[in-house]
Amino acid sequence: MKIFLKYLLMVSLCFPFFLSAQQVRKINILDADEARFDRSSGITARRLIGNVIFKHEDALMYCDSAWFFPSTNTMDAYGSVRIEQGDSVDMTGKFMSYDGNTRMAKMRDSVVLIHKNSKLTTDSLNFDRKKNIGYYFGFGEIEHESINLTSYKGYYYPDIKDYIAVDSVRLVHPDYTIFADTLKYNTESKITNFLGPTHIISDSSRIKCQIGWYDTENDISAFGENTILYQQSQTIWADSLFYDRNIRSGKAWRNIYMLDTLEQFAGSGNYAEYNELTGKSFITDSALVMYYDKLDTTYIHADTVFMEEVGDSARRILAYYKVQIFKEDMQGRCDSLVYFDSDSISVMYGDPILWSGESQIIADTIEMKMRNSVAEQLNMKNSAFIVMQEDSIRYSQISGRDMVAWIQNNELHKINVLSNAETIYYGRDDKTDEIIGVNKEVSNSMTIYREDGQVRRIDFIGSPDGVFMPEKDADPLEMRLRNFAWYGKFRPESLKEIFFWHEISK
Repeated sequence: MKIFLKYLLMVSLCFPFFLSAQQVRKINILDADEARFDRSSGITARRLIGNVIFKHEDALMYCDSAWFFPSTNTMDAYGSVRIEQGDSVDMTGKFMSYDGNTRMAKMRDSVVLIHKNSKLTTDSLNFDRKKNIGYYFGFGEIEHESINLTSYKGYYYPDIKDYIAVDSVRLVHPDYTIFADTLKYNTESKITNFLGPTHIISDSSRIKCQIGWYDTENDISAFGENTILYQQSQTIWADSLFYDRNIRSGKAWRNIYMLDTLEQFAGSGNYAEYNELTGKSFITDSALVMYYDKLDTTYIHADTVFMEEVGDSARRILAYYKVQIFKEDMQGRCDSLVYFDSDSISVMYGDPILWSGESQIIADTIEMKMRNSVAEQLNMKNSAFIVMQEDSIRYSQISGRDMVAWIQNNELHKINVLSNAETIYYGRDDKTDEIIGVNKEVSNSMTIYREDGQVRRIDFIGSPDGVFMPEKDADPLEMRLRNFAWYGKFRPESLKEIFFWHEISK
């Protein structure tokens, strides 16, 4: 008898559907332990109790009890509510309001949605079966393999397997944790897209960005818009950053700025690559590196600057092509430069020129030793030449094959000319500081001692040959050693000027 009543109930509810010309499909009752009719409110309702089963299109719906309203094609389900949609979506909860016309399911209280190998847990979920989209609010948690994703609200698209988490988003992976405003995660590709302010934290680094993506399957990622990477004492800013965790290698684009507070080093440019395993990196396109301390900062610009770690804590800087240097007390230019920060030595190659105070220094190669960011000693190898400007037309000069110079109080204090030594220097009155004459000296080698911008003593090695001429008898244009040249107009006088290269014709 019970089976017969169920059969009549099913037929009576299904029959109008077959007669209707409407495209909206009616909700069908497949089973229930007990069925009652209720018209007390003026609306015909079915009260179903015990092992209730509904069917709507390709979805089966289970519950402990339900109210069904045939006239509006809606239902309210209670108890152990469950929806099975095909062989993919399985959704459970303790209460559901379902509209067969709009195909909208509103599931509440301990809601769990399982699709393939992902699981969404929340207390409030609206699932639009027509568009096949789920929307949760009031906090939700998504579990997929090693990923745990939580947010205040979000969307799920089963067709494309996308979770979009919004508001107070947190994604936990064994290797990192992501905090974001909006985030999209695809359970098939395992790619996470950041769609708002994002903060990524791992054991060794932190990343902040506005947009980007992380491929957890292949361990590659890209970050954009105001990207900042924090790594121990190093910080990198860039418009865009790409990182391959497999080879621990990265690339950065546009408005790059790198800062190492431990090494007191910074660099900037518009394109850079780095590799954590090899300790090598380079920066190009308006490349600039900076060494700074409390007293001063040294700026080095070149077409491309390479950096590599040598040893546990030492770094070597290699600057190539059109190198220019700016420091408050010293400026320079050359074709290429190597800097060893372990012993603070810079070596300049390719027509190097240094300016310090009123002095200009040239040689085939110039090696500069620093102490506390201050030049202390210069080694000039092959064709060494020092020019010191006395006024607009007069220049003191020192020439030799090789030289070693010591700097004190921002001026050349002691100069060893090691061979083929020649010098022209102007003498001044100690009281008036006016030029009184010019000395010309030639020797195999010599040591020159300077103080307050004047030559105070010369020690000669070998047989010196010299002459003194009064100022009135010395034509400034004739007081020139062989290979004399003054390149003052090419001297970078400000930080901005080191980005403009002027070719020197010799």
